[in-house]
Amino acid sequence: MKITAHFNSPDDADFAAGALKKLLSPHTKIETENLQNFFTDTDINIFPVFNLTSITPTYSVPVRTNRNKDNISNKECILKIICRSEEAADASRIIIGYGGRNITKI
Repeated sequence: MKITAHFNSPDDADFAAGALKKLLSPHTKIETENLQNFFTDTDINIFPVFNLTSITPTYSVPVRTNRNKDNISNKECILKIICRSEEAADASRIIIGYGGRNITKI
């Protein structure tokens, strides 16, 4: 049975893959695939400004900042597993426990 799941970062997918390797049979095939950056080149970050010494209000202003596109924590990752059908329920449980989403079974 083939199972695929999406993770928010490669680290999450790697942790899930490690847990699956311990749980499932040694003949199970597990691989990860990094996807494109799902953040844009510039995101709006809001920095709160507090003025404690003045009576006039101070407001937060949205500021455009550049994100490092090579930052690996900003990349979505897909985990692909080929396992026995008897192990599919345990594999799904582990995937969900490590933050997997959009799980498909074929």
